[in-house]
Amino acid sequence: MRKVLKINFQNNFIGVGNGGIVKVNNNQYNSPTVQFDVVELNPITATAIYQEINGIEYSFHHWSDNSTTITHTFYPSDTQTFTAFYSGKPSISNRNLHTETVYNQPILLYWNEHPNTYVTKYQIWRKVKHNGVMGNPMLITTVNRGTTTYSDYDYYLTNGYTTHLIFYDVRPYYSIEGTTSSQSRIAVYGDGSVVPKSSDSANVKQGNIEYSIANYPNPLNPFTKIAYTVKEAENVNIKVYNLLGQQFAELVNEMQQPGSYTIEFDGSNLSSGTYIYTLRTKNYIESKKMVLLRQDFVRDINH
Repeated sequence: MRKVLKINFQNNFIGVGNGGIVKVNNNQYNSPTVQFDVVELNPITATAIYQEINGIEYSFHHWSDNSTTITHTFYPSDTQTFTAFYSGKPSISNRNLHTETVYNQPILLYWNEHPNTYVTKYQIWRKVKHNGVMGNPMLITTVNRGTTTYSDYDYYLTNGYTTHLIFYDVRPYYSIEGTTSSQSRIAVYGDGSVVPKSSDSANVKQGNIEYSIANYPNPLNPFTKIAYTVKEAENVNIKVYNLLGQQFAELVNEMQQPGSYTIEFDGSNLSSGTYIYTLRTKNYIESKKMVLLRQDFVRDINH
């Protein structure tokens, strides 16, 4: 005479536990389930369900008997618990990735903080379609949790197609499983790295005076001179940022007459890396990169 067995079902989420839901004989139960009475070697069927918990999408991987069939019929020979194992990756359902809509300025991305605190980083990807030719996706940086903006100083935003269609993707990174979200891009129109006053010209001239800005030496260690020229009497603003768009210094913010000027920038309180300096007036903005190589860094790479 065959025995009546006590059978349970449960889910397994890495680092999270055994919660969620599971279907048994087409009825839905919380995991772990109640015990089911099953006559020895008689069938009982369970279905692993795709589910999202605390901002993580869980997809079925395999059952504890190594079956990879989502709906699986078991023929138990002993009292036991059958487990559905899952793999998780971050959801982007609340990401809300978008850009600042200010034209002729570096492209500024915004997104929402991921609700799961084990999402510890965000990967920022970019793919560029140039003159109809699609490039490869590129991981341009990774930022830590708590950062929800990024300024791309390689391109500036335009209000229509010129030569570039730029695709951005911000992928949350789930540290528990070392996974990122599925690809999901937004597209914007953009153009090259020097921001012009208007779409007609990248240099604004009046007589022999034009807007310009440059620094020398570059790389710097830790001092450099920033030379710039302004076209007309107006308020001039020069700031220094890191690649995340965080401001480190404001070097100029005053009314100035047309002409050429030079200021010194001291990077002794900054770490080695790439920084952005921006000249901004009422009608013009231009951003350029400078590289800071501290003496201790130079010494390290030479040994």
